[in-house]
Amino acid sequence: MIVSAQRGSPKFAVFYLDLDKFKIVNDTLGHDAGDDLLRIAAERFVSALREEDTVARLSGDEFAIILPHISKRADAEQLAQKIIDTLAKPIVLKDQVLTVTVSIGIVLYSDKWTTAHEMTRAADEAMYVAKRAGADRYRFLQHE
Repeated sequence: MIVSAQRGSPKFAVFYLDLDKFKIVNDTLGHDAGDDLLRIAAERFVSALREEDTVARLSGDEFAIILPHISKRADAEQLAQKIIDTLAKPIVLKDQVLTVTVSIGIVLYSDKWTTAHEMTRAADEAMYVAKRAGADRYRFLQHE
């Protein structure tokens, strides 16, 4: 996507997501419940996005989303908030009602990004900024 964007194709955004306090679910309800929660979260991410967007689980409770045709901060903010709102609906696991939150790091493509590694590392860093800000939110990282 970077090569296409450098050649004039529409810009895109990369989101990094991490379920807040996921370890507590695994520790209190067990790993099967944690796996169920990951599946539900992934389904909710997909339901909140457009057909052309790509959702991938990276490891543990971390996900990445690639959003083609996103060039404006406001568009990325709208989709990030939709993800947060969709995931916030109650989830029932092992007779427990959970409210799950997510922290999202966002990077918008700019001509200054030259590799996918730079963009994903920056989105990951932005996600940790969101977590440190209290979680259940999104944060952007701009190329300096």
